[in-house]
Amino acid sequence: MRQLSALSLVATLLSAASAPDLARAQSPSPPPRVVVLDSDLRPVRGTLAGIAGSTVRVRESRARVRTLERAALVLFEPARPDRPDAVEPESTLINGDDQIAPSASSPTAQAPAQPTPGAEGDEAARTAGLLELTDGQRWPGTLVKAQGETLTWRGPAGVRSVQIERVRRWTRVPGIVSGPLAARDDLVILTNKDRLEGFIAAIDSGGDSGAGELTLERRGKAEALRLDTIAIVAPASKDAAQPTADVAPIMVWLRGPLDSAAIVAATDVSTDVSSGNTRSSQATTTRLTFAGTALGAVDPANISAIRLRSDLTPLASLAFTPAGSTATGNTWQPEPIVRGEGPAAEIELLGPGEWSWTVPQAAGRLSTTIALASEATAWGDVRITIESAGQRWQGELKGAGPLERDMTLAVSGSVRIRIEAGSSGAVGARVVLRRAVVETSR
Repeated sequence: MRQLSALSLVATLLSAASAPDLARAQSPSPPPRVVVLDSDLRPVRGTLAGIAGSTVRVRESRARVRTLERAALVLFEPARPDRPDAVEPESTLINGDDQIAPSASSPTAQAPAQPTPGAEGDEAARTAGLLELTDGQRWPGTLVKAQGETLTWRGPAGVRSVQIERVRRWTRVPGIVSGPLAARDDLVILTNKDRLEGFIAAIDSGGDSGAGELTLERRGKAEALRLDTIAIVAPASKDAAQPTADVAPIMVWLRGPLDSAAIVAATDVSTDVSSGNTRSSQATTTRLTFAGTALGAVDPANISAIRLRSDLTPLASLAFTPAGSTATGNTWQPEPIVRGEGPAAEIELLGPGEWSWTVPQAAGRLSTTIALASEATAWGDVRITIESAGQRWQGELKGAGPLERDMTLAVSGSVRIRIEAGSSGAVGARVVLRRAVVETSR
């Protein structure tokens, strides 16, 4: 009864009128700087010259453009004022992370619309929130209507209909709880933090009546819960930490506040480069178009990452264990610090220490760039060892250079990362794992 394929999700577009304007940017808009993982998960750095499906063209220099067939991942660097070829966006960084928050005058991104006073605003307040799907998509927006087990949702990709079977979590009120909410039955968490388990029989958005309700069958009885008393709705077994079904091959991470920025599936991606004249010279503007969505032409400044293959899992999303090691002299280590999310997430490790991550059974390779943390670039001196299933990678990082190293390693079962102090001591033993992804088989 509760079944809807990922393809159907992409195809069920009712309207694009509500999609935010993601194409607007400062003029001119230079080609974005990117890091692309090729088919072997090796990073290629440069400016984006074009994308057509899984084929990515990267300009490494004025005279060299590389064409990468079957590329795996494209990560977009936010424009920075300290880089000569960058155009500074009118925005601010959130907590120092590479996540662009729109300033009051910025045209490069738009904040979610705020409910307006009156009946229409009250309805928006009752039904707004964040819809997370089982294939990894995340749509901030508003519930337009609900009928039985079908939700109609207005978000950054337009207005779509989705079966409740495809919903991992609907968050109406953030901050009530955090982390996975796995339960045997459908789970409803109220704004007072009460947990109610049962079977979600229907959701009624209420419309103009203002009487939105969710019907939950529990203990043999149907119980009507007002929507304005509900913080989170999580259908049974769908709130695992990882997407569990129908993972789309192309996934787009848009920039925005952490844990609420949109993640949208697409069936294809291409670039549109147009020319225009400024007062001083001719300039080009780059836009990305995503088939199967209502995003329209998107300015790269609004994109964090594009995953072109479904067999990549961010290491930051996997379970870890502080391993403790007599080799490092520490039997306890602080937890990794994760900044950002998805494939663009960074994992900071404070050493000396040792950590272990459990990887999926069908794991193939780990790819990451290991760098000294910004606080350690002046005096850092560390040795890094990464081991898995008898395979080992070792490298050194020093303030005098190199500051970072790229690595790939065949992995299985678990991955152990050990940080040891170099000859200068343990003062600067802080490293960051950038773009750490594990290749899996789905």
